[in-house]
Amino acid sequence: MKGYDEKQRIAWAVVNKDPVKDIDLLANFDSWIKLPSRQVEAIVLSGNSPDDFNEIGSENRVVPTRKILKIVNEWVSIPAHSLTIIKMNKEDVTASGK
Repeated sequence: MKGYDEKQRIAWAVVNKDPVKDIDLLANFDSWIKLPSRQVEAIVLSGNSPDDFNEIGSENRVVPTRKILKIVNEWVSIPAHSLTIIKMNKEDVTASGK
């Protein structure tokens, strides 16, 4: 669920398979990040409905969009029927020793 690259960025990939409901992800970000605003940047890949897919003539039904997700009491809401990549930069990541 997490990974690093040489530039010391970290990313979580979360899939919400529910076609209608957002899901709340309980993630203790406190050991990884120190953001005073308590929010994270995310790229969300989803369409207007669970049946959406890209094809010739309809190449933009499912597109990535940048969003800011708020952290509320360690919970982050993940949009319905989506792949969400939560990204953090080096300055946001703390040395947790884990």
